[in-house]
Amino acid sequence: MVSRKQVKDAHEMAVIQQFVDCLNITTSSHFKVVAKPEPPDAVLFDECCSRWGWVEHADVYRTGDEAHEEWSAVAPDEAHYVHQESPICEPDDRFGSALTETLTEKLSKPSYVKAFEAYGPGILVLTERQSI
Repeated sequence: MVSRKQVKDAHEMAVIQQFVDCLNITTSSHFKVVAKPEPPDAVLFDECCSRWGWVEHADVYRTGDEAHEEWSAVAPDEAHYVHQESPICEPDDRFGSALTETLTEKLSKPSYVKAFEAYGPGILVLTERQSI
């Protein structure tokens, strides 16, 4: 049976691969994911230019209940959870707060120092997630 962690890991790699594809197209680069050390989520290398980089990813939800609902829907090892909230008040303010909180949390992690020292500057990819 597929676990929630496996689903989350596959989602994360799909987002990172989409980002790398976009980065390569827009910058005429040839980056490839060469490692997933945790942290960071992915180490990149461009063979053409001998350049390293790294990527960290996080989903941003308006609330923890929305995250719980989405992940319980795709994780076969847990019961589906449906949050009850209707109507949703101030969605932009709530998302802005969640974005700021996630960004602050990610940027304050001391574990990225090693990645920076080994590979140089990294890229943080934040994706907006919301229940419908």
